[in-house]
Amino acid sequence: MRELVRLFFLLPALAILVPTADLFGSDVYGPRPFNQILGSDLTETWSPAPVSAIQNREHVLLVDAETMSNCLTVDPSDPSLLGVGDVSVLNGGTGTYGNAVRSMFQVLDLNTAVLATESLTGTYTIHPWLASYHAIDADADIASGSASSVVIRDKNSFYMAEQSTIAFLVFTLAGTASSTTVQATSRYFYNTGSSDYEQDQSWSSDHWLKMDANSVSL
Repeated sequence: MRELVRLFFLLPALAILVPTADLFGSDVYGPRPFNQILGSDLTETWSPAPVSAIQNREHVLLVDAETMSNCLTVDPSDPSLLGVGDVSVLNGGTGTYGNAVRSMFQVLDLNTAVLATESLTGTYTIHPWLASYHAIDADADIASGSASSVVIRDKNSFYMAEQSTIAFLVFTLAGTASSTTVQATSRYFYNTGSSDYEQDQSWSSDHWLKMDANSVSL
């Protein structure tokens, strides 16, 4: 907010200091619109390497351990959906910046995600890099207990109340750096009465994030 206020105050000052003819006769340069940036070619090559350990606030790509050819990604046509991306366009430098940033996720310890003051839990919420106020959730109603697919929901922004379901999954990441299981061990929902998140006691921990060449599921 401080940067926005500063910009708003600079614009009228610029109009006063620069003669009108010079101001409107000049070429003005600035960054491209974000949608154009996402469509720009990704010319850098990248070699995937497993992280040594999962850490709070880590930015990661979730790549299938068996083939190393598929990765979790946000659906380019619907940002509330998850899909499968092609790793080769990232490590070969043939994709776009959109391919890259839609495939980036941040893992946050549960107590970081809910702004708790207690120690870290070692369990994580998963947030798309393009929408940090959103998180992965089950595609199911509250208290349903189970689900077979996942979605992305707004969990913290000013607009989250516009959703019919406000919830997120909490994951346990187990295994090794090169082969990790992602288990959806718990789920939290927003109680509009208390204006706080509560654990969905009906959720079964018997859910794992699964990915093949075509889809993502639980």
